[in-house]
Amino acid sequence: METNKKGFLFSVTEDQIQEGFTKFLIENKDISPDATLNAKISQISKQYYLFALCEGPYTVHWGATSIWEHQEEYVTHKDKVIFVDKYGNEYNYQADGTTPLVKNVEEKNYKTVLDDLKIIKRDINENYRRFIPADGTESSLSRWISDSLKKTSPSVRLSESAFSGTSVFEHKNPEKALVNADKGCRDSCYSQVVKSIPGNKYRDFSFDFKSDFKISEECYIPVYQVEYTYNKCRYKVWFSGLEKGVWFCEKVSDDSKVERFNKASKLSCKFFGIFFIVGMIFEIYVAVTENSRTLASNLILSSIAVVMMVASLAFLIAGIVFNKIATNTAKRWGDVKGRLAEINGNQYLDLQTKEEQMEETVVAFTAEEAAISRRRRIGVLIPAICILLIVLAILLRNMMGIGYNGGVQDLEEASASYDNVQDLEGSSTGEIYRYDNTSIPHETADNSSGSSYKDNLSYEKQLFTVFLHSTYNGYEMSVTAEQGKAMPACDPPYGDSTVKFMGYFSGENGSGTQYYDENMNSVHNWDKTSDGELYAYWVKDYRITPENFQDYFEIRIIGQRIGDDVLTLDYKIVPKSNFDWNGVESSDTISATMRIDVTADLSQRGCDSSYDKQITIDFNLMKSDQYMYSGTEALTFPSTWGCYTTPTITQCSGSVEKIW
Repeated sequence: METNKKGFLFSVTEDQIQEGFTKFLIENKDISPDATLNAKISQISKQYYLFALCEGPYTVHWGATSIWEHQEEYVTHKDKVIFVDKYGNEYNYQADGTTPLVKNVEEKNYKTVLDDLKIIKRDINENYRRFIPADGTESSLSRWISDSLKKTSPSVRLSESAFSGTSVFEHKNPEKALVNADKGCRDSCYSQVVKSIPGNKYRDFSFDFKSDFKISEECYIPVYQVEYTYNKCRYKVWFSGLEKGVWFCEKVSDDSKVERFNKASKLSCKFFGIFFIVGMIFEIYVAVTENSRTLASNLILSSIAVVMMVASLAFLIAGIVFNKIATNTAKRWGDVKGRLAEINGNQYLDLQTKEEQMEETVVAFTAEEAAISRRRRIGVLIPAICILLIVLAILLRNMMGIGYNGGVQDLEEASASYDNVQDLEGSSTGEIYRYDNTSIPHETADNSSGSSYKDNLSYEKQLFTVFLHSTYNGYEMSVTAEQGKAMPACDPPYGDSTVKFMGYFSGENGSGTQYYDENMNSVHNWDKTSDGELYAYWVKDYRITPENFQDYFEIRIIGQRIGDDVLTLDYKIVPKSNFDWNGVESSDTISATMRIDVTADLSQRGCDSSYDKQITIDFNLMKSDQYMYSGTEALTFPSTWGCYTTPTITQCSGSVEKIW
């Protein structure tokens, strides 16, 4: 039975949709090649969308002054005093044996020139015809449907059987549909006019748009919705019910086996690369300190370390540099997708043969990508392991060594020295010598033939006086420090509530080496062989509160954009000049909740006078970012505000409600 509904019948079958789905997976450059094998259709559903055909004439009267702005070079001459010696050499400064002279010199400069100023005035008289969603709600899907209907045959009257087994979306709002048609036509004309203005700049621009649109008919448009699964996730793609091979999708999978291989390779390169660099830094540190004796004292260990270093560098170059040059994932994707497209388009192959060949191609591609990923990981894993073994060898050797005053013996030398001491017999005269060739005081046993010796190893402490200066209030004191030992306990200097004590340093204003922290705990042993001086480091100490936040910070509007009844506001919270962000007036992060009141001036053609909006934001001011924060907020206006130009933010103020 026929109805009063008009539209288009489905002219594409579900079997053709199956074929189109495979083509979609192959031709979409953002979908991994293995999706051709692993993506499975879970449901195909027919849908009818009600669209209104908006038609009518429109006129545009516009004018502008076009400008061609460019830079031109020009030359000026001026007198300059130079100094010349007896050999004729010129100098810009006076020296012994030179004579001042006045020289006329050229200077090249550039100026901005405006050429070809033209006043342009033109009129456009055209007819508009476009399918618009009947409810007036635009979306990416509805725009795709409208674009696909630019070249269609006349609609037909649909019977009830045409809607059998389909989902019908037939909400209506003719007024909103006409408003959207007017807005879409206006925006399209505006962009075309701006592009047509000659020159690289323009001014005095005017744009007057008038339209008389009407809805000539309402049509039901057939669309297939295909739901498919890939890597345990569900996705949707829409196909035209009128034309083969026309599809639309908003989101495709960004996760695949190949992507996982690439992510694993990148993560491994970063992790083991950092490990390699840290290990190298440690070895360089050991090499420039006295600890290098532990490595140099053993020829075998030194040789192993050199061989492992050379091997690690070779593997690192082969695994990262050469492999990166030899492999290009994007190019490989394109090559394998080209092969899949060739198989799918071969008319001499049946469906089963196509599926088998495509499966072989995808399996081979995935296996090769996995092999490349493994080579990349091994290329950085082996150097990291080499560095780890060298570092462990150095650490173990330090733990097993015996040392005094920077001299270190290996285990065999230490055992031999101990045996020599135990085997000494005879009179009480003579000395036992340390590793650094200084004698050890000893006592003989009661009988002169005994072998009992006592190494007292008690040395005179080296004590030094360290003067502590407080540059803030003149507080002075001193402590007695022992060389190589932690700094002794001491009371902190006195300050008031506006400053905070940060410790004692070898230099003024927190420079040099820190010996005490803010709680007067020792953070560095006394490493000097003489008396010394330390200086207190003070910084400003004021706290940020909701009450004083605006004394130190301000809100700035840095941009605004309008589109689809939404004003996007770009703002920045920045510290004022009186905020000393280098101090400790706050922690490394200031976290706060702020309420921002925004007033937008909408006093344009056909708009309300103003619109107020209040937004609440949570933000973090990071010390690493110099306590600055940038944000974007979308302010939604009433759907009937009807303004086509960007409104102006006339007021933007904020107040902090909470700081934690």
